[in-house]
Amino acid sequence: MIAVFNRELKAYFSSILAWVLVAVYLLIVGFIVAFSIEDFADISMAAMQGARPASAMEQLVPPLLTTMGFLLLFFLPLLTMRLFAEERRSGTLDLLLTYPLTEAQILAGKFMAALTVVGMMLAFTLSGFVMLGRLTPLDWPVLGIGYLGLLLLSAAFLAFGMWASSLTSSQLVAAVVTYGGLLMLWILSGVDRSGALKERFGDLSALAHLTNLTKGVLDTQDLVYFLALAALFLFLTARVLESRKWRG
Repeated sequence: MIAVFNRELKAYFSSILAWVLVAVYLLIVGFIVAFSIEDFADISMAAMQGARPASAMEQLVPPLLTTMGFLLLFFLPLLTMRLFAEERRSGTLDLLLTYPLTEAQILAGKFMAALTVVGMMLAFTLSGFVMLGRLTPLDWPVLGIGYLGLLLLSAAFLAFGMWASSLTSSQLVAAVVTYGGLLMLWILSGVDRSGALKERFGDLSALAHLTNLTKGVLDTQDLVYFLALAALFLFLTARVLESRKWRG
């Protein structure tokens, strides 16, 4: 697993794609944080004339974290599309499967490498909240729960992307399938207006579960949702690899 992890991490950072994705994500988040702080300053000035002061932990931080999660929907498919699709196209996947490694070890190495890149990307965004903390008090444990939600969301999204990548030798097809699937998971609560799906299966929307965590609500249902989603698609990816190994 460690060998696969190091191999994938090196592949990410030896490619310009990973650097560009991280840089663009941080640039967009930086602009959003800057504009949000400016808007919050205006709200605070207006609130000084009212009875209830403005609260950054209620009015600013949750929307910012939710927006960061939404942006991941567009960036993570570009990280996962090559994980297996490129290996299938070049023929190195069959060679990798002949190594003295189990499918679980290969899968874990690739997954942890991708999650490490995303974790580093999210860690860099903390600088914006550090700057915000100099202007207004922040509840850092609550913010930590929000970041935990982003990391769990990333794990679920990466697992889905890896599964999509394992199905095809085309990176473009893998990216499109991932975009479509993740977008559906994000907007599911809006599509299910009658509430029939929610009544039968519970809330399946990634947005709904992330929103709870961005507000500092640490509910086991939200944790189980993301972990179960990640486990499901990692399991499906392992089955795809296993079937390919036996066919090979």
